[in-house]
Amino acid sequence: MCTMKKLSDNIKFPEGFVELTEQEMIDSFNQDVGHLNDEDGVDCPTCRNKGYVYFLNENGDRSVKDCTCMKQRKTIKRIKECGITKTMLDHYKFKNFIIKDDWQKTLKNKVLDYTKNIVDGKRDWLVISGVSGCG
Repeated sequence: MCTMKKLSDNIKFPEGFVELTEQEMIDSFNQDVGHLNDEDGVDCPTCRNKGYVYFLNENGDRSVKDCTCMKQRKTIKRIKECGITKTMLDHYKFKNFIIKDDWQKTLKNKVLDYTKNIVDGKRDWLVISGVSGCG
């Protein structure tokens, strides 16, 4: 059976050097600052804009996982890839929808009810589609 020593067992450290615990290393890694906010405008205090966080797993080993902000960051990236601009997101909202006929009012109310169920977790998605230029 082969046993391995810690790397630090074979290194002579300078006087006054303090070896960090695993948790102290994790905390140090998590203090590093990323720059994802420069790309998407999301400022996350949890991961400090890196998109991931370090933690000790159930075995006490260092591990890394996506930060919870990554869901929002990925959504923003997909929106940009679709060609949807911030101006469009700011303007095209239900509150700005102009109703000219009764059928439009009925349709808007049905969509508002449906999207309320999305927020409440009773529905998963909404797709509104049509050919380019159809309105």
